[in-house]
Amino acid sequence: MKGLIIKLYRGFTNLPNINTIIKTRKNRKPSNLDFKLHYEIDNYFFKRFGIKFRSQSVFCTGDIETAKAYGKVAEIKPIGDFEVCWSPKCFDMFEIEDYPKMDIEEFIIRNEYQIGNLEEAIKSGNEIMLYCDSYKVVAHE
Repeated sequence: MKGLIIKLYRGFTNLPNINTIIKTRKNRKPSNLDFKLHYEIDNYFFKRFGIKFRSQSVFCTGDIETAKAYGKVAEIKPIGDFEVCWSPKCFDMFEIEDYPKMDIEEFIIRNEYQIGNLEEAIKSGNEIMLYCDSYKVVAHE
């Protein structure tokens, strides 16, 4: 992919130093989403994709302005093997709470949640769940 610029941004409450390597938590608790819903979504992602993306991922975006809403911004890069899960239609999984009568499977299917295709995930500007063992802080805003 010649000329492709792939940048993932993350907002931090406590901005780490550049070149810091951060181990991904595998027991992440939801910041805004209802706990019960969080675990049900996690179980569905595991059933569908084999990964509990809600609790075992780093949340990031290809849109620096979106990252600013979550704290001080840094560009991050996954270390080693990784996978991404994202939706081209849903800005943030929190939107599921706007559809209390829709079940999780229907919401995920309607919003076309998928894995892979990092370039399109970044272009979407939507939430990206980055599954990796660790990542490096490569630049600050």
